[in-house]
Amino acid sequence: MDSTTVKVSKDTARELAALQKGVHARTLDETIRMLVVRHRKELLDATFGADRGKMTTFGGDDRNEDRS
Repeated sequence: MDSTTVKVSKDTARELAALQKGVHARTLDETIRMLVVRHRKELLDATFGADRGKMTTFGGDDRNEDRS
């Protein structure tokens, strides 16, 4: 795997290390990847989940047409 160096403040490095322990990640890379995935999921939920929890299932009374 190719790698690179990312410069962060000491405070950020400490926070990442604490998060790494909290989520039981093996590496800081794994921790950062988890944060990226979580952020993407939150963006998708915000974009495509506008009516989540507000909609109910459709029933027979919800039809606009008369089928008699």
